[in-house]
Amino acid sequence: MGKARRLTAALLLACSVLLSSPAFSTPDQTQTQTQTQRGRIIATKDNPIQVELAKNIARQIARPAGLNLDLRYSSGSPDTLSLLAAKDGIQLGMLQSDVKTAYELASQEGRSRPQQLLDPLRVVAPLHDEIVYFIVRHDAPINALHQIAGARINVGPLDGGTALTAATLYRLMFGTPLPAAKASFLPHDKALVKLLTDRSIDVVVLVAPRTAKLLSEMTPKARRFIKLLAFDPGHSTSSEVLKTYHTASISPVTHPNLVSTELTALAMQIYLVTREQNENDSMGLERMAAIWCKEFPGIQARWAHERPTSAPEPALAPGWRYSQAFEKAHRSCP
Repeated sequence: MGKARRLTAALLLACSVLLSSPAFSTPDQTQTQTQTQRGRIIATKDNPIQVELAKNIARQIARPAGLNLDLRYSSGSPDTLSLLAAKDGIQLGMLQSDVKTAYELASQEGRSRPQQLLDPLRVVAPLHDEIVYFIVRHDAPINALHQIAGARINVGPLDGGTALTAATLYRLMFGTPLPAAKASFLPHDKALVKLLTDRSIDVVVLVAPRTAKLLSEMTPKARRFIKLLAFDPGHSTSSEVLKTYHTASISPVTHPNLVSTELTALAMQIYLVTREQNENDSMGLERMAAIWCKEFPGIQARWAHERPTSAPEPALAPGWRYSQAFEKAHRSCP
């Protein structure tokens, strides 16, 4: 098995650990020659916000700093981590902020976590929020997130970010892995069909922007068939969850056919992260940081509705640190 395939397999196993997997290991990596001032920026292929942000960051910030970043697509945060391990120039990628918590939970089970993948990563900047949606049938006897213990839960494809988040949240809330027998890995649209037809699924989890296309395009009839579960910050299961995630509102403005009043949900930040490898890479990132304050607000303006508006910027999730170059830049930004 090739090195890239071994890395991807290791990352998928991290999700499996949180789903009662028996083992987790990481492969060795060999040093390869890097090409300074070249590299790539990685975005989730099915996430239009990430893709557009990546294109504009590469064009308006990296290129004037003398960096030529190719856009690379991933299937989600586990896949992005694997791609960030490449040693062929500057690496930038978009990751969910709960990734480190997920692997830390795996390590508590006596499994090793891929330190060579995670430890070199530093946050360039938080980009936007993504909401964790929990969808159930309208006639389900539950209304809150802490009531899903024992439910049959679809977490999306195993290599996607939703699976990692669903498994992490379940472990934080209930202190036990999501039972493998209760988990399914269907694409979200197919899972919704099974939720409503043969009822072999009780909960469909979806991690997506506030303007999630799958939900925002539903017709007014949708409320007769499905509903969203609320998060109760005061419940006994919530304290550990709120160390990694923060609360957000699902609004009738963005989802008029699903909610009639604002509903409290969980959210996470999407981080742009970098993997600093050598002095030349650091110099290139410093040049990028010098341009960041001037250009990024304009890039981000189109997606302002995806960012928190009622609370200050959340602190970085556990285990994350800022890139030294960008931490200085953020302090000097107006």
